[in-house]
Amino acid sequence: MSLFRARDWWSTKCGYDEEFDKGCMVVGNVDNQIGSAQDSNDKIVTGSFSGLLRIYKPVKGKFSPNDLMLEQQLDQPVLQLALGKFIPGQPQHEALAVLMPRKLSVYTVSNAQNDSAPDGDTSKALSNITLILQYSHDLQRLSYNFCYGPFGGAVGRDSICIQSFDGQLAFYEQDHFIFARYITDSLVPGPICYFCHMQFKNWRLKHINFQVLTTSHGSNEKDANQQGGKRVQIDWSINVGEEIYELKVGRFSQFLSSSQTEIIAIGERTLFCLRDNGTIASQKRLDYFPSCSTLYNQTKDLNSKHNLIIASHNKSLMIYKDPKLIWASGTASIPVCVCTGKFGGIKGMIVLLDDEGNLSVNYLGSDPVNNPVPSMESKEVNYDELEKEHKKLQQFIRQTQVNGKTEPNDKLLIRAQVPLTIDHDGFDASEASPKRKVTVKLYLYFSGEPVHSE
Repeated sequence: MSLFRARDWWSTKCGYDEEFDKGCMVVGNVDNQIGSAQDSNDKIVTGSFSGLLRIYKPVKGKFSPNDLMLEQQLDQPVLQLALGKFIPGQPQHEALAVLMPRKLSVYTVSNAQNDSAPDGDTSKALSNITLILQYSHDLQRLSYNFCYGPFGGAVGRDSICIQSFDGQLAFYEQDHFIFARYITDSLVPGPICYFCHMQFKNWRLKHINFQVLTTSHGSNEKDANQQGGKRVQIDWSINVGEEIYELKVGRFSQFLSSSQTEIIAIGERTLFCLRDNGTIASQKRLDYFPSCSTLYNQTKDLNSKHNLIIASHNKSLMIYKDPKLIWASGTASIPVCVCTGKFGGIKGMIVLLDDEGNLSVNYLGSDPVNNPVPSMESKEVNYDELEKEHKKLQQFIRQTQVNGKTEPNDKLLIRAQVPLTIDHDGFDASEASPKRKVTVKLYLYFSGEPVHSE
């Protein structure tokens, strides 16, 4: 399959160490900057297993040192990043949640440029950008990943659910720990997302209600939850028959109404779309191995349909809609994280992070031709002459069709005179092999202009 390469709008090398395997990335207005409609408020936040956290604000062209807003070394490896309403009493403020193996930290980014820096002078404001720790939670178990959302129908605040390697789900309502629950038959951790709650285990997708989790017992010990008390009840589960890489919640399928959402599960070789009751609405077979994916809105309307971007291990980007493949593009490497954002006043830019630490902002399409081929000079068309020639040809065609085929005036006729008997003087009976001779006379007639020869 021949693919057009995704065009680099901006790129840089994050400089991760050689042990960098799978980085994490999030795109958004991390410093809560308020700008004009033409300005871009999105920034790129990256983290690595070496504990290095960086914030970029890309500008068109090659990478510039001013594009790196912040670089800070954390005391633990960075496993996952998220932007949400994690600060108590500030429902409109975006905060950065950083998951580490034994700690969950929530930061805010202070950008003094909003107050003191002159317009357009970013060099004077770079030193004033700081990462402020709002609160942190020390984790008793080794963390794997987390999801967040308005658990229990909360308004203006996001809670966090952390999944550990031994299957415990720990819930935090912003700066307060709520409870922890174990899920039965939890052997290997997998992707989770908030729908009310979604978890993947043993090739099964499980749906658990948040209110059920709050009323179940045995919150701290795995054996206690299995031996006594009220066990965690699963609303529904479905066996999809293959490993699930990522879970997304959005409006992807074309048959959804304005109030419906669905669960998109990206498997090893299949794309599943599930309804909120656990039934499979549709599935699509993939002829490649996915590496990462993301959903993005087609319009500003929150109820609009989403498009799905899937990056694959064969260095390609696949964009799906309803759920047809509408675009395919090649990449220079294998992406491990993909997001979309607004940069340089352009919406829908694709941000890619690969396993070697290369960060790039891309767009789909081709650049305009800088040196177009000049057109050859041509003579001015004489439409009167063309019209006369056209009429002449039409008249000749009509005359030929009416008169049929006409013989030429000049003719050359040939007539042959063949005798009935052989020549008498050509026969000699005394010879051993007598020879016979016949004389044929040819007459040529020419009708036309006389031919003169010199």
